Amino acid sequence: MESEKSVPLPLSGDEVKEAAIAKVRECLDKSCHLAGGNAYTSVRFEIAIKMTLFDYGREVRNNEIATGEIDSGLPQEGAAEAIEETLTVEPMPPNQLRQDTGQAVPVQTVVDGKKITKHLRYAPRKAKA
Repeated sequence: MESEKSVPLPLSGDEVKEAAIAKVRECLDKSCHLAGGNAYTSVRFEIAIKMTLFDYGREVRNNEIATGEIDSGLPQEGAAEAIEETLTVEPMPPNQLRQDTGQAVPVQTVVDGKKITKHLRYAPRKAKA
């Protein structure tokens, strides 16, 4: 019988990017204005990301601002819909962040007497009420 134990490996840069994208998507999904059935003739957005990455005691700051504007060329009718959100993700163990953002969690197991690391996806944790 094989036993599995999750391994708290550090987050890779790609995992951090995937977590940030998942959290932004989660935030935007809360807006009724961005439902799949809605359509807009143009959009302007600004996304500011302020990250502090912790590397065994060393802090690395990574601040980015992404802006964009898309215009269909169709006439504007009515008032613009504004969406403003602030999203903060507090430090948490790597595997909790992986699980909360739908990423695979590294799990160590023994198969045929050899230790191997699998990457398993678990259901996201439910928010505490």
